[in-house]
Amino acid sequence: YWTLRWGKKTRKMVQMLFAHRWIYTLEQLKAGYHVLITDVDNIWSQYHPISEMEKSPYDVYHALETKYPTDVYDLQGFTVCGGMGWFRSDPKVIAFIQHIVDICGTLCDDQVILNQQMLHNASITWNLTEDIKKHRTHSPDNERLNGLLQDSFEGKSEKFGYRIKVWNRDFAYRGENEPKTCPANNWVSMPFVTYVSRWEGPNAKKQSYDKWDAACPNNFTKMMESRKAKESARRRR
Repeated sequence: YWTLRWGKKTRKMVQMLFAHRWIYTLEQLKAGYHVLITDVDNIWSQYHPISEMEKSPYDVYHALETKYPTDVYDLQGFTVCGGMGWFRSDPKVIAFIQHIVDICGTLCDDQVILNQQMLHNASITWNLTEDIKKHRTHSPDNERLNGLLQDSFEGKSEKFGYRIKVWNRDFAYRGENEPKTCPANNWVSMPFVTYVSRWEGPNAKKQSYDKWDAACPNNFTKMMESRKAKESARRRR
């Protein structure tokens, strides 16, 4: 009983956080600031100038998700991540984010709302070619990660007028915590953490960073490991 109540309370708090990040995003967009949304546990691999997005013809950038929400995935074959994206301060984008905020209120699962509204309300036309549709992940042992789109593609909302670019899955990685092949030219990673019970979550999350560094070290990790090795060699002399 208490575990169930604790779980419901925690979920409610998380959904409040999700809703308020869109409220804050809307405020910043209205104030004239472009906004990069990222979850606090995302892992950054290298520097990428935000100015490239500002100078691009696109108004919104999204990272690919897995299959959540499933109703959207079943209809269009992909979903985007609510916790990783870039938004231009532009009336067209502001109108869409205002629409999201109006639906979310102060409590919502923003990934569900975002994907459902993009599919059912924004009237988005995507340039999904047959080659893009065919190039999918192959993880037969993990249905959640199997058959996902991998390439970048573009779209435009006919209703709101904003242009979209979806990053390729390697650049904005969403997948296994210890992949057999590390994502190429990776900017940001959002690897999944696998644990059995809710109580294992915090420790599993902390351990996941070490696992990711071991599996797919970035330049900073390699530099620190090299420095440690040199210091260790000096001590042995």
